[in-house]
Amino acid sequence: MLYMWEFEIFENGKFVSAFPADDLGEGTFGTDFDDAVESAVDWLTMTVDDALIHGKELLKPRFDNEPVHGGRMVVIAVTRELSDIPSVSPEEAAAELGIAEDRVLRLIDDCLLEAWSEDGRLRITRGSVDARLEYRDYLTCEDSD
Repeated sequence: MLYMWEFEIFENGKFVSAFPADDLGEGTFGTDFDDAVESAVDWLTMTVDDALIHGKELLKPRFDNEPVHGGRMVVIAVTRELSDIPSVSPEEAAAELGIAEDRVLRLIDDCLLEAWSEDGRLRITRGSVDARLEYRDYLTCEDSD
């Protein structure tokens, strides 16, 4: 499905900010205009993914908004379906994390892994598995001193 949202892109100190219109969230930034637009695409993709995973409906966007920060308005569009979200099965997550599959299910219940059911099969976001791996690596790092 196609999702579109209008963003205001404006200079903000040494960065270029991209704020979504209609209070969809706080927005993002980049090093220049093109980078800010690319960040806005990523931001909208993550916002849509979150809505799809949790069965939430996004607000209906309004267009032709006026800039609030003296920037210019840009419409950002992404096409997303649940099947577009990078994901792994519980078995794959367990193998990558080096834990039992029932522990993976407990991590989902504790909201430490993000998951949804698609066609009767449980899927876990690739991003949440990667975040757990980074956290584990952070906890097991030894001082190099």
